[in-house]
Amino acid sequence: MPFKYFCLLALVLLAATLPLAAQDLGSRVEKPLTDSFEAGQKTQKALDSWDKEHSQLVARYKSLTGQVEQKGALVEEAQGRVQALVEQAASLTARKEQAARMADGIMPFLFEAVASLKSIVESGEPFLVEERRLRVEALEKTLTDLSVPPGEKFRKVMEAFFLEAEYGNTMETYRALIQVEGAQIRANIFRFGRVALFCQSLDEARYGVYEPSSGQWQWLASRYAPELARAFAMAGRQRPASIVTLPLGKVAAP
Repeated sequence: MPFKYFCLLALVLLAATLPLAAQDLGSRVEKPLTDSFEAGQKTQKALDSWDKEHSQLVARYKSLTGQVEQKGALVEEAQGRVQALVEQAASLTARKEQAARMADGIMPFLFEAVASLKSIVESGEPFLVEERRLRVEALEKTLTDLSVPPGEKFRKVMEAFFLEAEYGNTMETYRALIQVEGAQIRANIFRFGRVALFCQSLDEARYGVYEPSSGQWQWLASRYAPELARAFAMAGRQRPASIVTLPLGKVAAP
């Protein structure tokens, strides 16, 4: 075969095989690119998912850290309260022990004070005797009552002494059964502080005085009647207060 025909035949065969070779090359190149693109998308999705999860974990960590700090502050506060309660309990225990020691020391004093008060009522001026006796009896029962705290016992005793002291700053009238010069009568009584006691017959005709030196009531001379009548009226708030002359001290019988 002449050379020129051989070259022509070669060209024809080359032209026929070029499209097939190009198509096969494109197929071999396109598949790796597609695989690479898909792999990149998967990688990006994985990165996005990890970033989201990372953000969630960071937020959760911050939240837990805040809760831990808050609980730590609460625990510290609770510990402070517990310590304060412990100190308060210790203080109360010390005060209770001190109160018990004081109670042991104060009870003899209270019994002695009530005995002194009883003596004043029985041997002093005979005014409101029954009322004052009942008060002393109530105090004696209170002192022996184990259910009453020592502080309350002390308060009641001091209150009774205060009432007795107040009698010295006041005056009053009341009605009572008394014995005057051997005769028992019901009379009006005028208490002038703790200085003097006067009596008035119910018909307001006679007046008497309690004589501490003898411990007896005795009638007064009629000349004292006007002043004593005014004193009884003032004590009973039947007339305005004014200056009166009262027979104090030992008075001779008419």
